[in-house]
Amino acid sequence: MEREVLKDLSLSISKGHVLSIIGENGSGKTTLLNSIKGIQRLSEGEVLVNGRRIPDPIDILIPGEKNVGYVSQNLNYDRFLTVKGNLLEELKGLTNEAKNTRLMEVSAFCHIDHLLEKKVEHLSGGERQRITLAKALINEVDLFLLDEPYSHLDTVNKSLMKSIVYSLIEQKQTLILVSHDFDEVLKVSDHVVVLKDGRIEQLGSPEEIYSQPKTDYVASLFGHNIYIENRGWLSLESLTFKKDENGEFKVLRQFESDHSDCKAVLEYLGKRYITYLNKTLKVGDKLSLK
Repeated sequence: MEREVLKDLSLSISKGHVLSIIGENGSGKTTLLNSIKGIQRLSEGEVLVNGRRIPDPIDILIPGEKNVGYVSQNLNYDRFLTVKGNLLEELKGLTNEAKNTRLMEVSAFCHIDHLLEKKVEHLSGGERQRITLAKALINEVDLFLLDEPYSHLDTVNKSLMKSIVYSLIEQKQTLILVSHDFDEVLKVSDHVVVLKDGRIEQLGSPEEIYSQPKTDYVASLFGHNIYIENRGWLSLESLTFKKDENGEFKVLRQFESDHSDCKAVLEYLGKRYITYLNKTLKVGDKLSLK
């Protein structure tokens, strides 16, 4: 039985802008990117890029719009080929000289020029991520889709990937970004879409989404509520603190946890605090924030 993932959804993005899509797991973010790329069938509606309709994947031999570059969570490369072989595989209809020129430009841009003769299967996860990005970049495209480009990367590789994305933004490339790095989303986006259950919960500028959340769900994504690991988001009405005369926070409402060693993040008067919980909190308990 088919399940409706995206519902009554309409979006547009201007050339040279960055649109970020956020939401909890299962909200439809990746399905939306797959639909834009043209590898996900739509039961109704259409996707237009520069006024051109993206064809239904069942109507073409190789699904996927060529003018849309896509860095998905399912990294796209042939692990038995060298990095050079993977990239040259994408270039069609060019002279050998033109291919080599483009190869060197993109590999330098993605910080993989020193890896060209290595097989992909021998590379680290971060290096493979940049190869997938290079494959998306090597042909001139109208739109880039980035699905969690920073996930599962160590500090060094995450920094490299972010520097590449920043360069694309400086070049005024058109980007649609899916990320759980909400600080990053607020930093780079022109517009932010919050998805919930396949529908748009809120659409606006980063400032609007952060400072004027329309629902508790939107507020929770940006730390306005408290997050308890293994339990999810709780509204401030569920766990309320008040600062007492000794500078400690006193629990005013009861909170019960079935888990020990939880981590709680509390936003209080515009500042964020982290504390570790190793007991059940009850009304009257005091909490020191670190």
